Amino acid sequence: MNPEPTYRVRRSDSQERAYQLHELTWLWRTAELPHDAEYLDGEGRWRPVNELVEPVIARLCAQEKKASVAAPTHHATRWWWAAAVAVLAGSGAAISPEIQRRYDGWQRQKEREREAVEREQEARKQDFIASNVVIPNMTHEEVRRIIGEPRAIKATGDSNLERWVYKTQVIVFQDGKVIGVESAK
Repeated sequence: MNPEPTYRVRRSDSQERAYQLHELTWLWRTAELPHDAEYLDGEGRWRPVNELVEPVIARLCAQEKKASVAAPTHHATRWWWAAAVAVLAGSGAAISPEIQRRYDGWQRQKEREREAVEREQEARKQDFIASNVVIPNMTHEEVRRIIGEPRAIKATGDSNLERWVYKTQVIVFQDGKVIGVESAK
């Protein structure tokens, strides 16, 4: 199995980092990668990341759509159900421990992947904190560490929203997490 290639990515805050393609598509789909991020292509030119990830995402969507279109017919479905019941009835007790072992292994793998993603997100957040950059999902305490106390805190009609006003920017929180940064007027 060939290792997945890595791409050098530069974000709008001038930070560069190497990502694998699956990481880039995930970050792009979850909007955690800025829309103006760029990657270094094979010819040494900086190009918009969307030129790299959008075709991959389109291909994945087409594959998912093709798989959903190729659903089995009603007759074929009956046959599959009959076969599944026969297999389960004939080998249930013998296969059950193996299935459980595989399922447990799959669950452990998913948990490790989730923990790795959480560690990566926390590391990225710490990078932003060290760079004094406010990003979505930061807490009140993290914002205070980066830029200090606000000049004013304004509540909105929605009890879950509040706006922290600074000299040059307004930070919008929802349920104690940053959801946006606006320039002060």
